[in-house]
Amino acid sequence: MLFSVPVEPKGKPRAMPVRMGKSVRMVKTKDARQWADTLAQYAALYLPKEMIDEPVRVDIVAIHKRPAYMKRRDRSGQWKFPIGVVACKKKPDIDNIVKHVYDALRRFWTDDCLVVDGRAAKFYSELDGEPRIVIRIQSATALESDPWVQSMVDPQ
Repeated sequence: MLFSVPVEPKGKPRAMPVRMGKSVRMVKTKDARQWADTLAQYAALYLPKEMIDEPVRVDIVAIHKRPAYMKRRDRSGQWKFPIGVVACKKKPDIDNIVKHVYDALRRFWTDDCLVVDGRAAKFYSELDGEPRIVIRIQSATALESDPWVQSMVDPQ
């Protein structure tokens, strides 16, 4: 399953402490809940209705809005940066984006531990592109026979 969600990639924020009587409880920010709900609504259009209960591989490509300085031409009329996607060096860190995506998708699988493999990358958008997150979820049952896995398990 491959789908794209038209949201600006965001890292998972820290929970905020809220006093509940004599105790303190950690809660997600309203913005984080809304972002996760939006991502989950788009995912629901593509993911199966039944809960995923087998090992999966989740690949994530986070595409940020391209900054204005990357949309300029030099004196000769050539673009200063490539027209396609460009590697992104700004925050949030990719691991925080992945955590936020996993948190939003948790309602589609029985347990987070079912995500056994995956890859993540972040880029600035194409010249006229929009920010988005592209997610691919696929079964990971064939991983045991993957040559890379075998080379890591039994190094010669």
